[in-house]
Amino acid sequence: MAVIALALLPNLILAQQESDERAYFSTLVYNHSIYAVGGTITQFSILDYTNGIDTNTLKWQFLPIKTSPYEHGVAFKDANDDFLLQAGGNSTEIMEEMVKCTHKTLSCTSALLLKNSPPVTALMTATVNPNTNLVYYYGGVMVNTKTHEYRMTTNASSTFTSLDTTKTPMTWQTLNPSYPNAHRPSRAGHSSNIM
Repeated sequence: MAVIALALLPNLILAQQESDERAYFSTLVYNHSIYAVGGTITQFSILDYTNGIDTNTLKWQFLPIKTSPYEHGVAFKDANDDFLLQAGGNSTEIMEEMVKCTHKTLSCTSALLLKNSPPVTALMTATVNPNTNLVYYYGGVMVNTKTHEYRMTTNASSTFTSLDTTKTPMTWQTLNPSYPNAHRPSRAGHSSNIM
């Protein structure tokens, strides 16, 4: 059973419908719709809430955009409102490097990035600052780029990087903010927000 909770819809907090058996996926909210991407399914699922959500008759639709399945990755919008997807594990090299999906053409291609990308991780967070279109990546566990697998038994990362989605190609920057009297903690499988 797929469950979606939205703080954006105070009168319609919980919606339920039989799921498409998707697991370990990411969600995006764009243009009055909720997109479920990645996980164990190759298609994008979309729920249009333009006229609200009737929990008795939810109508998920599938877009003809397809990607390789990926688990424990991230998905977010770039400065042009295209979707950027990055695998966390159990996927392909192109998904680990990042793909850009455009709704106008309903297609996905390799994202144009400078080649100084951080190591491939799973269970990381990617949080977008909507004012600057910088995406902040934090933590995760390392992915074996030969087998595309990761192990929860490995140590989590404390790597903190940003991705500038306003530039072409997009650029990565390693960040090292100071923590008074403390070290930056390692994290995996966590959540993050910009406040």
